[in-house]
Amino acid sequence: MKIISKKNAIISTLIMLLTYLFSQSYNLEGFISTQSPVNEFIKWQEFSSPNISHSYISPVKESQVIKSNYKEFYLKYRNISDFYFRVIPKYFNNSGNKSFRFQLNGSMRIPISSRLSIQNDFAIDNKGAENPHYMGFPRPTIGEWTGYIQQSILCWQFTNSHFLIGRGNFQFGAINSGLLLNSNHPPAEIIWWHINKNSITFDWGTEFLDSVNHNNRFLTFHRIGYESKLWRIGFTEASMVAYNSLGTSELRFLMPSSLLLETEENRVKNTNLMWLLDYMLKLKGLTIFGEILIDDYALDNLSPHKLAGKIGVGSKFGKLHLFVEYVRINRWVGNYSTSEFRFTEHNVLIGHPLGPDSHSAEIGIFIPIDEKISLMFDMIWQEEGSGSIDEQWPVEDAQHNFGYANEPFPSGNINSLFSGNLQIDYFLSNRIKSTLQINLTTKDTPKYGFSCSVNI
Repeated sequence: MKIISKKNAIISTLIMLLTYLFSQSYNLEGFISTQSPVNEFIKWQEFSSPNISHSYISPVKESQVIKSNYKEFYLKYRNISDFYFRVIPKYFNNSGNKSFRFQLNGSMRIPISSRLSIQNDFAIDNKGAENPHYMGFPRPTIGEWTGYIQQSILCWQFTNSHFLIGRGNFQFGAINSGLLLNSNHPPAEIIWWHINKNSITFDWGTEFLDSVNHNNRFLTFHRIGYESKLWRIGFTEASMVAYNSLGTSELRFLMPSSLLLETEENRVKNTNLMWLLDYMLKLKGLTIFGEILIDDYALDNLSPHKLAGKIGVGSKFGKLHLFVEYVRINRWVGNYSTSEFRFTEHNVLIGHPLGPDSHSAEIGIFIPIDEKISLMFDMIWQEEGSGSIDEQWPVEDAQHNFGYANEPFPSGNINSLFSGNLQIDYFLSNRIKSTLQINLTTKDTPKYGFSCSVNI
């Protein structure tokens, strides 16, 4: 009788929980894929807003984008019997290509209940092998045509939180690339739990990565922060974990409440641990933002510090949106003595695309000339040394010091690059957009591109 009572209690609890989840009345929102072009507009919106308007970790909710021609074009759904979808074909041509290229980008969202939904964002491409986010194999029967899912998530949404599981990309920081985690690599399987309660935010996320040296891998992180209307600060602890089979030693790192440093030190499991401090401040029309990344800090001064930093400021002057940003990434950041712990996914940097042993300065401008025409321009200077994410350590393993604390920055042969990018968007209507792009660099011939997109 006691056993039956326990079983009945468990079943009753599950029924009550499911009834609660599937009966409450809330408006379900879509999440913007980190591959969507509208993400470029988000940073300009942040500079024009008097208050902090976007979450630090993406994908962000569509409601965080203000009404504009970009939102109207990229995020407008059609609805048939609670089936939400949008399809945006795009024709474009870049310098050097003899023929136009075709892409079909789309999104489908199905509300299962008032709290639960499924969302799929996809891309079909007639030359998909040229897309760095595509991971697949060519099919002789269809030539160069490819199709893949950019984001596929099952999402529970609550008043102050959401829980996502599926395939996609994380992106740290709404303004340009973050130092720790970016969406540059192909989509991977992810889990994400976000809570925002009384200005305190908590994020727990895990991304399952490709295998390296016959080792499976995942990256897990916890972020706790405080966010008001005018300032935000957050601390993230992240670990790259390699394993043969998923067991107790690995599950300890996947617990939302785990302290990753304590778990590594006291459970004798080697990982590549990083800390990140991020901040944003709204001050008299200025948006000040930045990050400090600590990969390793040598207290004994017998190895170089593996640090990175980013600082920037942006504002709006009439129609002119302007920002400047400086990024520095020391040599060896993201690197490790064995390749399975390096911050890469399918040979693409997980962190900032600049890579270690380099720094850069950027000036960006956005001008919405009128309701139909807008102009974006950025100018970048970068300097990089001979270090890379894959260079071999000068010592045997992570248990040994390098034997020195200082080294030149950047190191070895130094390469400098200036580049400028101009983009002009013209909205023929709220469903038709054309774009002209021009790219100039000191190391290559000028490149240009033209595209025309339609939201049908």
